[in-house]
Amino acid sequence: MEEKVLYQVRDEGDLRKYYTTIPNIIDDMDLSVYAYRLYGHLKRVAGDGGKCWQSTETLAKACGMGWATVSRAKTELVGKELIIIEQVKNPQGGKDFHNITITDVWENNTIKYAPSTQEVATSHQEIATSHQEIKNNPIKNNMEEEGENAGAIFRAYESEIGSITPMISEELQELEKEHPTEWIIAAMRVASINGKRSLGYFKAILKRWKVDGYGTELKAQKRANGKDPLAGIREFLEEIGDGKPN
Repeated sequence: MEEKVLYQVRDEGDLRKYYTTIPNIIDDMDLSVYAYRLYGHLKRVAGDGGKCWQSTETLAKACGMGWATVSRAKTELVGKELIIIEQVKNPQGGKDFHNITITDVWENNTIKYAPSTQEVATSHQEIATSHQEIKNNPIKNNMEEEGENAGAIFRAYESEIGSITPMISEELQELEKEHPTEWIIAAMRVASINGKRSLGYFKAILKRWKVDGYGTELKAQKRANGKDPLAGIREFLEEIGDGKPN
């Protein structure tokens, strides 16, 4: 018959050895500073079993209090039903010692501090209101619009000119501050049509348009042959979702 072996398992990686958790209800019980100090120490040393076997002398030294003060603090904690003290006979015939058990107050703590249904509903309403306020915030909406414009410019560049490097990305962002989005994209399209797929070429187009008027050369072409050179560009702008040039 196989012999049964009992094992005791301990996790040396348990993070609870680095901190002590005190229920909120303890802070609201009007304990004396001595009782509160003793309770904190007991919570620290009691371990998972909730029991402490430290002597009054050890407790006094750990808490920086006299023996009599520790005894009064124990009595106060017992009166608040926070600890139970069991006097245990010393098996070696010496002085009896106290077995201190910390009572479980977490259920009462949860009941006392858990939000009511009304509070939860109010909280949800506040969150919803906050979301609506953000949605209606013109500054945020403007930021979202700027982000959409930048995305359209980047998509157009990759489609009409080429790959975007970090340096080109910065250049495009600077251009967006200086020129309307639709005309940045239109200049890219013109550069592509002319077979000049480069950042410098379409920047030169924008620079010329800024002086002579946006789309000046395209409008002159329309007057000359009656065809609208912007028609293809408008279709392209619609395809990438950025609207039409003015």
